[in-house]
Parts: sequence; C-alpha cells; structure tokens
Amino acid sequence: MATKRASDTLTNQNNQNETENDENETENNKNKTQSKRSKINQPNFKFYSGKCKSKPNGDTIDKIHTNWSKNYELLEEHHSYIQWLFPVYESSGVNFEAKPLTYEEAKKIRENIECSTRVLKSYKMMLNFYGFKLVDKENGKIKKSDEWEDRFDNLNQNQHNSLRINRILTSLGELGFERYKQPFLEKFKRQLDKKRLLECKYSYENFWIKCLETDTEEYINKTKERNDNDRGTSILFEKSNNLDQNQ
Repeated sequence: MATKRASDTLTNQNNQNETENDENETENNKNKTQSKRSKINQPNFKFYSGKCKSKPNGDTIDKIHTNWSKNYELLEEHHSYIQWLFPVYESSGVNFEAKPLTYEEAKKIRENIECSTRVLKSYKMMLNFYGFKLVDKENGKIKKSDEWEDRFDNLNQNQHNSLRINRILTSLGELGFERYKQPFLEKFKRQLDKKRLLECKYSYENFWIKCLETDTEEYINKTKERNDNDRGTSILFEKSNNLDQNQ
C-alpha cells in the first residue's frame, strides 16, 4: 500500500512538472510572438520616424506640427491624434487604430535624435494649445503664453483635455522627457492657487500629480512601467548641443 501511495505521489509530481513546463513553454512562445510582432509593426516608432500617418483621419507627424499647431479648433475637436503624439505602454485609449507603446519602440524613440526632436515639438504644440510655452528645453520650465486667457477658458470648458494631459505626462516619461513632468505640474499648481483653471483641480489632485509617484504600486500597475529603464532619458539630453542643434 505504501509503495502504491509513493508511486501515485511520484506520478502526480511528474504530471505537475509537465503541466508547469507546458505553461512556461506556452508563455515563452507568447512572448516571442509578441516580440516578433512588435519588431515587424512598430507603428509608434514608424509614426515618429515620419513613415506613416496617424489614424483615423490624421496625418504624418511633421505635417501635424506644421499645419495643426495653430488650428485650435482642429486640435480640440479631433480625438484621434493624441494617442499617436503621446503613446503609452498601458493603452491606446478609445482610438482602436492606435496601438499601445511597446518597450522596444520607446527605447528606439528615446535613442533617436529625429524622433526625440519630434516628441519635443509635440509637447510644445500641446503646451501652446493649453496656454503655456516652453522657456527652458533643458529643465522643462514653462510659462504662460500670450494667448493664455483664451486657452485657459477653453481648458476649463472642455474637460476631456484633462484625460489628454494625464496621457501627455505619462508619455513624456516613457519617451525620455521625465524631467518635464514636475515643471508642468508646478506651474499648473500656481494657476490653481490663483483661482485659475479650477475646473481642472480634481484631475490635478487625483490623477496628474500621481504621475510623479513612479515607485508606487498604483503607478506601476497602471502604467505598465517595469522599472526606471522604461523611463530612460532622451538622447537630446545626453549631449549639451543636441537640444540647440535639433530645435
């Protein structure tokens, strides 16, 4: 009887080991397939390389920067470009023709001067849309633009921009501009203290400020950022003359 129990136990252990091996092999195959697919497609890297248009009803990144930047009505009413300009690991949002940012894409964008320069232009365009302007490309300091009153009114009236800003802040970190988050939030806090942009206060206090809390479980689970390497620094900051030469 004891011999039979020992045999049954050994059989169960072997079956369990085989099951675990099968599961590990399935997971490894899945990861390989995902990695292969991301290398083939890479829509976010292609977009920031100027090789494809945003979808639906979009354009190439350079034409967006050139033709859309002062078209505030278009920037307000078009809802499918923001996922392309500011891709994130976690989700492509409500735009099913945009894809989540892959870790490999983010690294390639951060390490490419042309792509990183375009990311910087995207941020400056959206800052302008919201009533701010970048005054120091090295540290991310911003100030109010000449059109701030009109743009602040628009921001107060159109709350979907709060979701956009949350995405922009997260994407900045993942595309190499982590240092830009805090200056934006500090400037925004000063506007709240002056009783401006009060319609955005809830989003600031409950969502945006958490974009700085990169070591919390809540942040990690939400953003899918695995470690600090997933927020590596853009190549633009690695050489002192990159920012001036490419902007």
